[in-house]
Amino acid sequence: MPSPDPTLLLTRPHAASERFRALCEGRLGRAIPCLIAPVVAIEPTGAPTGSAGYAGVIFTSGHAVEIAGQGAGQAAYCVGTRTAELASAAGFAAQSADGDAADLIAMIVGQGAKGPLLHLRGAETRGGVAEGLTKQGIQTDERVIYRQTMAPIPPEVWRPLAPGSEVIAPVFSPFSATALSRTLPKGMFDLSVVAISDAAAQAAPKPVRAVHIVPHPNAAAMAEQVAALYRARTAC
Repeated sequence: MPSPDPTLLLTRPHAASERFRALCEGRLGRAIPCLIAPVVAIEPTGAPTGSAGYAGVIFTSGHAVEIAGQGAGQAAYCVGTRTAELASAAGFAAQSADGDAADLIAMIVGQGAKGPLLHLRGAETRGGVAEGLTKQGIQTDERVIYRQTMAPIPPEVWRPLAPGSEVIAPVFSPFSATALSRTLPKGMFDLSVVAISDAAAQAAPKPVRAVHIVPHPNAAAMAEQVAALYRARTAC
């Protein structure tokens, strides 16, 4: 008989978690048990988001797109496909590097983009996009328009899960991985982690049954790895 499904623990903000759950279930072809418990809250800093006078903007997260508002056809260079989709929906002429910060820098430089550019970002960031582009001759400024804060999960959230329950936890950044580590009851669950990067894996909760680092830092690769873990359980 197939083994019972583990619970998928999603810790992104609720809307993003629901989108990711749908991605996973779409790849798997069936519903999976899921617990949504955000560990990160997004807070706008109040900094201006206007980009008049810039040849284009850079987005390395969907949160920045949502705070930036309407693009009115301005060029937007985005780190991933989902971010580019959000930017396009907001009226930007968006394109995706479909990768990480290094891929984004390479795409912008490879296209011969002209500055100045503006990176609208969160307080927590990796990759040095503005600095990297400026060093390569494309003047790029940056502006922090939101911050992430850790949101501890109330103990009652864990009540549906018995001690020793199998849990799969995707982590999409070192910050969210650290936030989960600080709020997850240590040793309570049989935990497997799917990490978007080495840095996220290192910050993930411990102890764990296994850590799976995806080959490409995007939601599609994360969803495929999650689905693969559920397929493997079904085959047992």
